[in-house]
Amino acid sequence: MKITVTQSGGITGEDFIEVGHIDTSGRAPAEGERIERALTALRQALSDTGLAIGADLPEYRIDLQAEDGTRETIVVTDDMDPANPTLPPLRDLLEVISA
Repeated sequence: MKITVTQSGGITGEDFIEVGHIDTSGRAPAEGERIERALTALRQALSDTGLAIGADLPEYRIDLQAEDGTRETIVVTDDMDPANPTLPPLRDLLEVISA
């Protein structure tokens, strides 16, 4: 799976800036599983809570391309609320991609 994460908004208010890119096909299985867990948790949290709204909040766009060519985009807003269930899996994904 190929994953590209871009960010927009926040204090800078800039257009989307690439945060990181990763192709999991050549990675260790444990790393791929960690990414899958983070993506599953993000999808679940978004279906439960939806997106936070605010023009000055950072927004992350996660573009996924599976090995079969299937594409998916997940959008997450970082409202910096510790109770927001999307933030732990988002931060976990960002940590893996930026490593």
